[in-house]
Amino acid sequence: MPLQQLKIRPGINTQLPPILNEGGWSQSQLIRFENGQPQAIGGWVKWWETELDSPARAIRSWADFNGTVWTAVGTDTSVYVIGDGQQLNITPIINTTNPTVDFSTVEGSTTVTILDNAVGVLNGTAVNIVTPVAVGGIVLQGLYQITMLNFDSFTITSSSSATSTVIDGGIVPSFTTMSGSLTVTVTLENHGYAAQETFGVTVPVTVGGLTLNGAYLIESVVDDNTFTISAVSAATSSATALMNGGNARFVYYNANQSTYVSYGYGIGGYGLGGYGEGSIYVPPAVTQVPLWTFDTWGETLILCQGGGPIFTWTPESGQTQAQLIAGAPPINGGIFVAMPELTLVAWGSSTSGIQEPLLVQWSTIGDYTNWIPTVENQAGSQTIPSGSRVVGAIQGPQQALIFTDVDVYSMNYLGGSGEASLAWGFIKLADHCGLIATRAVCVLDETVFWIAGPSGLQDSQGPSGGRFMVYNGGVTEPLPCTVYDTIFQDLDWANSEKIVAASNALFHEVSWFYPSLSGGSGECDSYVKFNKKESTWDFGKLPRCGWQDYSAAGNPIGGGSDGYLYAHEVGITADGADLNWSVASGAVMIAEGDMMMFVDWLLPEFYWGIRGTPTTVSPVTLTISGYRFSNDVAPVTQSSMTFTQSGSGFSNPRVRGRNLSFTFGGPGFARLGSIRYRAAPDGKY
Repeated sequence: MPLQQLKIRPGINTQLPPILNEGGWSQSQLIRFENGQPQAIGGWVKWWETELDSPARAIRSWADFNGTVWTAVGTDTSVYVIGDGQQLNITPIINTTNPTVDFSTVEGSTTVTILDNAVGVLNGTAVNIVTPVAVGGIVLQGLYQITMLNFDSFTITSSSSATSTVIDGGIVPSFTTMSGSLTVTVTLENHGYAAQETFGVTVPVTVGGLTLNGAYLIESVVDDNTFTISAVSAATSSATALMNGGNARFVYYNANQSTYVSYGYGIGGYGLGGYGEGSIYVPPAVTQVPLWTFDTWGETLILCQGGGPIFTWTPESGQTQAQLIAGAPPINGGIFVAMPELTLVAWGSSTSGIQEPLLVQWSTIGDYTNWIPTVENQAGSQTIPSGSRVVGAIQGPQQALIFTDVDVYSMNYLGGSGEASLAWGFIKLADHCGLIATRAVCVLDETVFWIAGPSGLQDSQGPSGGRFMVYNGGVTEPLPCTVYDTIFQDLDWANSEKIVAASNALFHEVSWFYPSLSGGSGECDSYVKFNKKESTWDFGKLPRCGWQDYSAAGNPIGGGSDGYLYAHEVGITADGADLNWSVASGAVMIAEGDMMMFVDWLLPEFYWGIRGTPTTVSPVTLTISGYRFSNDVAPVTQSSMTFTQSGSGFSNPRVRGRNLSFTFGGPGFARLGSIRYRAAPDGKY
């Protein structure tokens, strides 16, 4: 019998069963397609030899004005910067206290003196006054820079002057209910609110059988000291209670300490009240990890941990910890720097001390410290009108994109000033293609790729609702996927917030690392990959929790679930171990498979090793499996053979079956070429 050539279409297809996928590839591990042929991916080595405290989920490299390259790494508990041969822990130090209210004011002065016996803070740090405090005719709440007087007292500067002198005074809001009524009366001296403005209950208050927490619309203003809000349900008793039991709540940001203490207020799901309802925003039933978002402003790193404030770190500043941007919103889902005008944007941001999941705020152009809109700047805000929360945002090639859990919007610079609506404009690009997870979006060339889907809401045993999406500046459309079921039916939806998109411009690829049910660890242990140039998909196992494409730091960097950082596309090994790639075909048959076939001769062709590097040559193993029927669990015959560059170049496998499967694999680098084999009909059974 004459030789036949094994002709297999590029790309992996698991949507079709093996018989229907005749002439296709059905399984893969650590491969990519190049000129239509499968080959092993590049290897990886440790980029930094020190193990981090937990997996790296955010990675960002940049160069300072002296050309030194720095890399910021965000883990579950810390932020490190690596550069100039050193690793620095710049994690902001955050402490929460609940002291007795002890504020002092002087009539006509903006200086306020505060006593807090619970903590000593350092000069030059900041405090977030979480509970509104009325004192001396003013109300204090939000972020303030502090000046130390002694170990237990400090001063802040109010935005307005006190109208009276008070010594060791002040009071937090009180809440009064009437049995059977939805109306709650709030007492806060000189509150300054108007009807239909938002009031934030920043510390949960239990009163009259109700628990108040989140953002509320002010229904009516009774007088300068009193207003009303409406609860979701009627009170069961008449009662009065003070916020935080009458104590203040302070969150200190100690920028000059050198050890990580703890995170308190403002991390995670705190204060996500539904606007105008007073109900607590309940995110999908997914594991929430406190993700860091990074961007750069010149040589300055800007960083924000989800649910917290915004910080900066500059290499040559001598800062041991990241510095708080006191003028920025105190609670945010994340940040990015928008172009073409240099503007810092925060999403899932906050007003009145309450996080508003759909709120986008931005600084004025060229100044990330100025967030208060005036007629002379372009700072402002916009509430996205659809979805329940902003999941993530990214600066794309032509415009910024804002993703809710339902839809996607573009954010475009308009150039106006004095009004928020004139500075930046928002346009809905598409419905029902919101982002599944904060880091599940990336840019490759001019195209934005992401996974859309209602995270945490799917039955892992049934069909999923996730899908791959692309936006190229003009059209938002689904990206057809030939391995869809393999990915989404194995996705650990409870940990879907950990999904990370990973562009690899060196090979025109976009991967998504995701936690799998089959892995069972809750961490990203698997990947799916799309090759833009080849229009092919493949998938496999590789634990990576964070990623950065090639950058000022060199080759792509991946954060392993083991706490190490790895440089990718380096060499042909898995950090010194065998790479162990593999790819398996669908069915190979004679005609329509009505006859058994017998294969007794095989002449494969391979591209061996890295060109010009003989030491990279490694063997390739081929296993041919023969099946009689499509529902056979195990092959009826099977033959494995190993080929080397110096070998004979052929093999005599002797495999019989109605349909055959060819599986190639090896420990190092190789690319498949022409595979010729001799087969003959061999009866029906």
